[in-house]
Amino acid sequence: MFRFTYAFVLIFLLWLQSLFTDTVHTFENGSHRFHYNLVPWFFLGLICLTQAVFAEIARRFMKDKWLGILCLLFIPLFGFLSLKHVYERTEVSESGISHRREPPHTRYNVDIVWDDIQSAVKYETEQAGLFAPNFYNVGYVFTLKNGKDHELPSNTVLTAAHEEVDRILKMRNIPVTNQRIPIPQN
Repeated sequence: MFRFTYAFVLIFLLWLQSLFTDTVHTFENGSHRFHYNLVPWFFLGLICLTQAVFAEIARRFMKDKWLGILCLLFIPLFGFLSLKHVYERTEVSESGISHRREPPHTRYNVDIVWDDIQSAVKYETEQAGLFAPNFYNVGYVFTLKNGKDHELPSNTVLTAAHEEVDRILKMRNIPVTNQRIPIPQN
C-alpha cells in the first residue's frame, strides 16, 4: 500500500505540474529573455515535502528506518536534477542570441552574433507526452561564416524562444532548413 500511495502521489504531482507553463518571457533593455518561472520550484518543494512525509510514515508507522532514509535521499537527487531551473535560459536581441545550460552541458553555452551566421537548421524533436498528446521541442544548429557549427539542443526554454529566433532569422534572410525528428517506432 505504501508503494502504491507513494507512486500515485508523485505521478499526481507531475500531472498537476504539466497543466502549468514552466517558462516565462521577459523583455528588458532590448533583449527577449526566456527562462523558467516559479512553477517548477513550487512543485519541487511539494515533491521534497512529499518525500519527507513518506520518510516519516515509513519510520514511524512502518518501523522501517531504511525506507525512510531512502525517501530522504531522494531530496538531494531532486535538487540536483533541478539545476536546469537555475541555469537554463535563452536571450534573444537584435544583435545576437545567448544560450546557457546547466553543468555538465556547458559546451552548449554560446553567444552568437546574428551577422556571423551563414545558415541554420531548426529541428523539432518529438517528445512523448506523459499526460498529454505528443509535442515537439525545438533545437538549432547554427553554421557560422567561419565554418564552425554551434548546436543549441532542444529544450523547454529554447522551445519557448523559437518564435522570436525564427522571426529574426527571417528578418535577416538567413536560410533555415526545418527538420522534424519523430519518436523512433519499435
